[in-house]
Amino acid sequence: MLTKTDLQTLKSALIEKLGKQINNRANCEELSIDIFLKTNCYVSKESIMRLFGCIDDGKQNHPNIIVFLCNYANMKSDMDFNK
Repeated sequence: MLTKTDLQTLKSALIEKLGKQINNRANCEELSIDIFLKTNCYVSKESIMRLFGCIDDGKQNHPNIIVFLCNYANMKSDMDFNK
């Protein structure tokens, strides 16, 4: 299970990798495209919007989404960022 600290660390890494804040639909779509181009894994803009709090549609992201995002951010998917 991911802690709030783990999620914040992941979000910060995604922002750094993309090189801009992720706070609207356009940025989420841009990140989705960049993830696909660099990892060949598809993460929808809606999944990214959920992660960054841009939408609250009552749905949860599939656990694989976190793995794909960590892969893109060159982070361990087990969220062991403190090593």
